Parts: sequence; C-alpha cells; structure tokens
Amino acid sequence: MKKIYFVRLILSLIFLFLLFGSEISAKQYSLNTKTTYDFSSINYESNRNNDYDHDFYQYLNFSSDGYGLDNLSTYVSMRFEKGLGDTRRRDYFRDITDTYDARDQLKVYNAYARLKDLFSNVDVTVGRQYFYGAELAHFDGGRLDLKRIGPIDLSFFGGRRVTFYEYPERLEIWGGNFSVYPREGTKIAARVIKYIDFSYDFSTSQTITPEIDFTGTYSLINNSPRELFLDLNYNSYKLGTKATISYARKLSGIRADNFSFNYTASTNRGKKGLDVERLNIGRLAQYQDYGILLHQRIYKGLGVGATYRKRELLNNNEGNPYNNDFDEFTAGLDWADFIFDGTDLLANWKYFKNNRNRKRFESKSNVFEGQLAQRLSDNFFVDAGAFYKVYDYNKKHIDTVGFSGDVRAYINKNINFKIRYAYEEDDPFVLPVSAVDFIQNLTVELAFKF
Repeated sequence: MKKIYFVRLILSLIFLFLLFGSEISAKQYSLNTKTTYDFSSINYESNRNNDYDHDFYQYLNFSSDGYGLDNLSTYVSMRFEKGLGDTRRRDYFRDITDTYDARDQLKVYNAYARLKDLFSNVDVTVGRQYFYGAELAHFDGGRLDLKRIGPIDLSFFGGRRVTFYEYPERLEIWGGNFSVYPREGTKIAARVIKYIDFSYDFSTSQTITPEIDFTGTYSLINNSPRELFLDLNYNSYKLGTKATISYARKLSGIRADNFSFNYTASTNRGKKGLDVERLNIGRLAQYQDYGILLHQRIYKGLGVGATYRKRELLNNNEGNPYNNDFDEFTAGLDWADFIFDGTDLLANWKYFKNNRNRKRFESKSNVFEGQLAQRLSDNFFVDAGAFYKVYDYNKKHIDTVGFSGDVRAYINKNINFKIRYAYEEDDPFVLPVSAVDFIQNLTVELAFKF
C-alpha cells in the first residue's frame, strides 16, 4: 500500500507539471546525504557478558524550489537504519533497529509538493508531511494554508496517519490552526486535532514593550483538560540581560488516553477504537511547576546565569522516578573567545533535591560539568567536555564521572565529517540490577551536500 501511494504521488506531481505547461528549468535544488555508524558497549564488573551494539544509519534529504513551476517546491527526507551484528534479546542496547524486521528499516518522513501563492495568499501542500498544531501530526494527505486574510491566518489538514511501530485501528486524522492579530504585538490562536477524539489548545502572546513579552497556553487532550502554561520574558540586547519567569500546571484528566509523551496512547482495552499501543513512560500525576531563569552578559563574550525550578505534585500523589516533588538549581558561566579567538568555554553546576526521599528515587544530586570548544580554522573544529556527578539513590551515596569529545571537519563546501567519543563510568542508577563498570560510545558521520 505504501509503494502504491508514492507511485500515485509521483504521477500526480508529473500531472501538475503537464497541466500548468511550464518550462522545466530548475531554479534551486539541494541533495544532502549523511552516513552514520554508531557503536556502543557496556562493560560489567560481574560475570555477565558485556553488551555491544553496532548500528548503521543512512539519511537522505532532497529539496527543490521553482522546478517546473516558479511557485512549486518539493521536499523528501528519509532514513534507512540497520542493526549490525547480533544484539541479544536481553542486551541493554537492544533497540528498534534490533527489534523490527527489514520492512520497518526504511522510514520516509517527508515526501511532499507545495504550491505557494496558488491563489494570491493560499499555499497547498500534498504528500507525506508534519503538521504542528494542538499535537504533532504525521500524515499522508493534504494541507491548505491561508496567509493573512486581513488579520487572520488559517491552516487546515487531513489525511491518513503515518506510524512506523504500531498498527492502530484508526488512521484518519484531521485538524487546523486559527490565528488572529487584533493589534500589533498581539496574537490569539486556537488549534484543534481530531484523532480518536478532539484535542485543542488556546494561546495568546503579547509584546508588552520591545524587551518584554508574555505567552499563555491552555490545552485539552481528548476533550479533557491537559496543561496550563504561562511564560513572561525580558530580553535586553542593550544591557545584555535575559530573564524568564514560567509556570506550568498539569491538569486532571478523566480519560485513559491522558499520557505524557504520546497523545495517541491508551490503556483502555475495553472500549473499541481506543486500543493504541503505548509509546511513552506512562501517565503523569498532576503537578505544578515554577521556573526562573536569569542570564547577564558581563563583558564582551562573558556571561553568567542561574535557574531555579520547583515542582509540586498535587492531591498527595506519590509520583514515580520520572515525576516527583523536587527543587532544582543551576549556576554557570559561558565565555565566547575565552583567552584565544575561537575558544568557547562553558561551566555549570546543578543541584537537585527530591523532597520525598523514597526508595527507587534519586533523592539528591550535585552535577559539575564543563565544555571547551576550539575553532582551529574555518574548516576544523574540536571540543571536549566532562562531568562529575555525586548523588543519593536508594539511600546509597554514589558518584559517577564521564567525558566526551568530537572532531568536525569540512573538507570542502560539499563534504564534511564528524567523529565523537563518549565514556561514562559506573552508574548504578542506569542499571541498578547489574554491576556496571563503564559505558562507551563511538559515532562516525560522513555527509555530502550537492
């Protein structure tokens, strides 16, 4: 079915070229490829055999603008992935490349054609694409954008949901975005998606002064309240000052579909039509979250910053390792052109305190991390980083250390490569049931641009 769809899409594009009878003369196009080899290993202090994972990825992106028609653009992006070697079922690194067969290893993310300004201020997009609305939608179908009809923007989409790892009972998905600009610096928006049920979000943003702006969003998932988010920003380029105050509240939900990462997920096995495989860590308990960010440029490229974040679970929820009561504080500095031209320095300290202090929770931690990057020439870059973490887990005092480094080189304007290595010592928080000695990873990338 997928092959038939793409054959039809290509034939439709050819039909559009013939229909409009334009001279075929490419104005602009690009073809990018990237080949990635990823190797990971985990070594144990126990008698358990070490785990290894070798993965291969091939990326391809193609885009064109003005080919055949002045207002026609196309875009195709895909990835082929392959697990190399034999990763055992119980290996720590067993992932999707080792789990699914060859039919699932080629993933076409985008394959669409867009006619811009088809009717003055109307864009039409047909094919496989993403739509950013009340939720992120990945689908095969069509999209219609009406740009600035007076103070109004409208977007509509509809089609067949794209999924690579699950087989839901329902595939139809549609929705739209509506935005109005009643005055300069003010935007009011409403977005909706229909999949299984309706999900919405409503937002407003206001530029108060050239340095101060405010954003607020209220969202519902499957007709149930989901989240409230408020954000106040101050950014002065003249003073070099940036400040943000934010508030988020996870609201109650009455439906079994109310999860943290995948709005299509459900554990409601008894009601037909809602049996969609879960692709997330589970339901999040209600909470409210406060945040403050401050950053000040002191001298030329030197800046200092700090953040504070506090989360409170509501209704006496006990939480889980991913969602609990905590306080988090960070402080650090960033220095561009540190000592030498092209040298960038980052240093940071993060303190975390879980207020519940229960088993299977990280109750307290201190992380010290730094990164140094150097531009050796216009075509050659290196950087290195390290961290040290000391924390309490399961009422035990644990520390771990790690470092990483990479080299990036641009051989010419069409060819570049990157090599990255990372190493981390014993971290029982990652694998509490096994005695881990160290984990390491090597990634090699080679990219071509035409």
